[in-house]
Amino acid sequence: MNMPKSRDIRAKIPSLKVILNAFLPVTVKELNSYKNTRDLQGMALLYVRMYRRRAMAEKMKKDAAELPGTSREAEEQQLAYVIDIAQEHLVQARKAIREANEDLADLMEIYDAKDKEGLTLWNNATARLKEYKQNMVRLEKARKKPYFGRIDFLAKEKQQKEAYYIGRVGISGDDAQPLVLDWRAPIASVYYENGLGPCSYTVLSEGTHTIDLERKRTYEIENDRLKD
Repeated sequence: MNMPKSRDIRAKIPSLKVILNAFLPVTVKELNSYKNTRDLQGMALLYVRMYRRRAMAEKMKKDAAELPGTSREAEEQQLAYVIDIAQEHLVQARKAIREANEDLADLMEIYDAKDKEGLTLWNNATARLKEYKQNMVRLEKARKKPYFGRIDFLAKEKQQKEAYYIGRVGISGDDAQPLVLDWRAPIASVYYENGLGPCSYTVLSEGTHTIDLERKRTYEIENDRLKD
């Protein structure tokens, strides 16, 4: 969970042209599936972000022996990295809402109001839209302030040092590994309930885990920047 140096990452990132040539071997059929130029631009930006995060993830693996955020510069890099992923999650959520609204508009044109099949499809589509909007609220919170705390500890069972950021909403990376834990996660309880030193937390399906809490941090984030 280490943060790479920004200079190393930028040096490894090729030009936009190279990225697009490498990551856009799409067929004519796939291109036709995009409804407008904005969708194509969005797709291109998505690939650029994926490439950048891949470079960052590779660097993080190489530096896995150290914990993230060991300096002010590293903390700022970590924040920028998490914000980038939170922003992409938000973009994808907005796209899902837009497509769900388009589906509803199509159903209104195709089916009569009394058509049973159409009514079933309409109910399913509205349920999805409601779920997407609820998810949007969560993602907006994550984007505004990705996290507010962090715990560093020694996991007694693995004899390995670990660190987790804690926020109002959980955020995962491309590999589904958690970048930020939801404040309701079992291990996050030690942030609120314990001081430094030996402590434990309980996971219902696993039992009790003992750790040595070495550090707790609190963050103030405003306008995508860490405040002193």
